[in-house]
Amino acid sequence: WKVGLDAQVIEGLRLRFTRSHDVREATFAERFDAQATGVDVKDPTRNNSTAAVTTVRGGNPNLKPETANTNVAGFVYQPNWLQGLSLSADWYDVQISGAIGVLGEQRIVDECFAGNQALCAQVLRTADGSIGRIFNVALNVAAARVRGIDYEAVYTMEPDFFANEVESLNVRVLAGFIQERSDTPLGGRPTNTIGDYTA
Repeated sequence: WKVGLDAQVIEGLRLRFTRSHDVREATFAERFDAQATGVDVKDPTRNNSTAAVTTVRGGNPNLKPETANTNVAGFVYQPNWLQGLSLSADWYDVQISGAIGVLGEQRIVDECFAGNQALCAQVLRTADGSIGRIFNVALNVAAARVRGIDYEAVYTMEPDFFANEVESLNVRVLAGFIQERSDTPLGGRPTNTIGDYTA
């Protein structure tokens, strides 16, 4: 469901707000794609010694749908002192439950060592206690949240480059500021991923 409010409060200034409850089903790839490869991880149960292990990456047929509560509030300002200018800003806050994500082999091992039993099921150890295989597959993360602000400035004018022609020139500037981008695996600790880069 989704509800919204759009109100012209004064000339040239419009306020808007929406709130919604959203659901997303896992994709086919998130459910069924899988491939095995090799990876090196540090094993905290063995003084962080490096171990070469097999990892299975890809889908998980046991995924449940994601659910989310989304709030968006913002404004649009179109001043009468400069025709063609439009300024807008929108604040958003998205909180997801059961978010589908892939955590990475090292994080799975570290979270298991920290006591997260839900992720320990993704680590198979051999008879001597060394890591034999890691299932780095899509999981229903307990929670995820993203908050931020998007900005937009648009200026439209008629430049009159050519006589007797209808012309239009648009200049558009977009910017965004992310205040939070975090996820929390089941039973684990929240991790803010702002500034992280994964190739």
